[in-house]
Amino acid sequence: NIPTPKRDSRWKSIHGINFIMFDLSVEENRKIKTSMNKYVDFTFNIYMDADSIIQNSQFDEMVELLLLDNPDLLLNHFAEYPFSDGRFQNIYLRALHQFGCKMPLQIYNGAFIGFKKNMRTDEFFKTWNRYWVEFGSQQEMPSLACAINKNSELKILNLPKGFFSPDERDDNSIVQHNYNADFHNRVGVEYIDLQ
Repeated sequence: NIPTPKRDSRWKSIHGINFIMFDLSVEENRKIKTSMNKYVDFTFNIYMDADSIIQNSQFDEMVELLLLDNPDLLLNHFAEYPFSDGRFQNIYLRALHQFGCKMPLQIYNGAFIGFKKNMRTDEFFKTWNRYWVEFGSQQEMPSLACAINKNSELKILNLPKGFFSPDERDDNSIVQHNYNADFHNRVGVEYIDLQ
């Protein structure tokens, strides 16, 4: 939903990139995120949050190797609830009960999602979007976990350790997600407060 005049002009020199403008507020961006399968033309697609960067030249090679397993979804596994001591983050427990999920509940980062375009992932995205709306149209990760829990026929491949760093700085990871401590300066972009 960023208007073209604000987009860096260097994008024009890269072929095979298409931008789709959505006339939506920032608060509505997850409406598109939870139904992104409707807007892609490729057999396999990789979504990364705008505050994620590829910081290692091994990205293409690693993704090609991972795709040899022919997954429906390529995700970064974050946690499993309940923890061994029985703890369960409240928002995930609430989602688990609301959508009738089975335990344990596998939690994945929503900042990196690889997916094959097929009927199984179409059903997954349909469920994810519906759960996200029914859960209040706010955070998408609890509904993501529940949509995966309810679509057991999906072939899910977890990213290998060290591929994606979700919330702390790791200069050796292949993809670095925003860890909030001066991240924008490190990657050379202006800070934008989306809240």
